[in-house]
Amino acid sequence: MISMAVTTPCTVPFVPRPVLDQQVRERVQVILQQHRYRPAGCDRRTDRREPFPFPIHVTPVSNDGSVQKAETIVVMGKHISERGLDFYYEAPLPHRRVIASWEGPDGHWLALLLDLRWCRSTQHGRYENGGRFLQVVPSPLDEVDREQLAESLRRHTDTREFVRRSAPRTQLGNNPYHEPA
Repeated sequence: MISMAVTTPCTVPFVPRPVLDQQVRERVQVILQQHRYRPAGCDRRTDRREPFPFPIHVTPVSNDGSVQKAETIVVMGKHISERGLDFYYEAPLPHRRVIASWEGPDGHWLALLLDLRWCRSTQHGRYENGGRFLQVVPSPLDEVDREQLAESLRRHTDTREFVRRSAPRTQLGNNPYHEPA
């Protein structure tokens, strides 16, 4: 697990039910516009899911709403929709709520509170985790040193190799990490 030591306390107010509002939709659209994606095919879900094979910074939130910045990890996205997100990681995550953060086009971080609802093992020794967005929140990474984040990304699993081994060929689409065999 990759951790970053930051001493500034931070809390997120607990919201007992999903607050799916225009702010969440707008935030997801900004995230999607920043990355290339292909149109989704037929799906049983009502929301359109987009392949999202990009790094995501995940920061745990404890039951009392305190943000555990020192436990921030980098995961690899799988899909994103206006209601939720799923991603790959090397182990199941023990936290129910996390803050998912992405660097925005202006250099500031975009963040959404995510309620993790499921986890399953893949045939490649990784785990898929997923859940629903609850609300837009301030990112704890706005206060973290960029050099420290760059170092955590360097220490994380090589994203090209990770995506190549984890994602089925049909989902790679316009994946910038995919190198044809």
